[in-house]
Amino acid sequence: MHKTISPVPPSKAAFLLELLAIKDFISLLHPRNKRVIPEHAKSSKQVVLFPSYGSDNRYFKPLRKYLECHDHMVYDWGLGLNDAGLKRKFELSDVSETWSADPKGKTGPVTKDEMGIPYLCTRAVKRIRALSETIEEPLVLVGWSLGGLVAREVARELPEHVSQVITLGTPSIGGPKYTAAADSFRKNGIDVDWIERELAQRDQNPIQQSITIVNGKYDGIIAKSASGDAVSLHAKIFEVSCSHIGLGFHYPAWKIILEALSKD
Repeated sequence: MHKTISPVPPSKAAFLLELLAIKDFISLLHPRNKRVIPEHAKSSKQVVLFPSYGSDNRYFKPLRKYLECHDHMVYDWGLGLNDAGLKRKFELSDVSETWSADPKGKTGPVTKDEMGIPYLCTRAVKRIRALSETIEEPLVLVGWSLGGLVAREVARELPEHVSQVITLGTPSIGGPKYTAAADSFRKNGIDVDWIERELAQRDQNPIQQSITIVNGKYDGIIAKSASGDAVSLHAKIFEVSCSHIGLGFHYPAWKIILEALSKD
């Protein structure tokens, strides 16, 4: 069972904390971002990057270069802009049967928009399975925010193709409900309470792989209590002093990722 958490996403005032990301953008100029840490360059891994809602893999360009400098092979998630599935053309029948789409507790039927994230997960599962089979190695999935949620669900379904998951500021509990985007989802007719229940239902099948969770101390977009994991068997949580947007550019977060990748 999840720990009880406050059903309140970050306030609008908290969003101002995201201005701290400017410091992390500027820090990319620091020479340390180009230095190789020898003890973290001993074991090459196959890594797939999952971008956040509203972004694509261009956000990960600095991190990608840093991981490649440490001899890791890095891949794009292959699905372009992460739009939470809201702008994708698909039928409900295109979504994997592993997503129950149980309408219990809803005031209306399950809509296509509400199944947008499950559709992205369905496509990502196919992509990761095919990539893993092609290179004949399990993959490490690194996801930022909503991208981390998709990565977690892919790992849940593909334990033989995914060796570990690393997330940055991911709303693993409740999905969009405890985020600054909650009102936007509701305005689009999406029942975020139903999504929370569906995700809790999936957690009855805990993720078996190791999970490294990196959260920003000054996150103004995701509720801190919704970014943990009280269910998965091998989850470790780390906190760094940055905002949500800054997580992908924050050097201490990069070091945590490298440390996780150095583990077998």
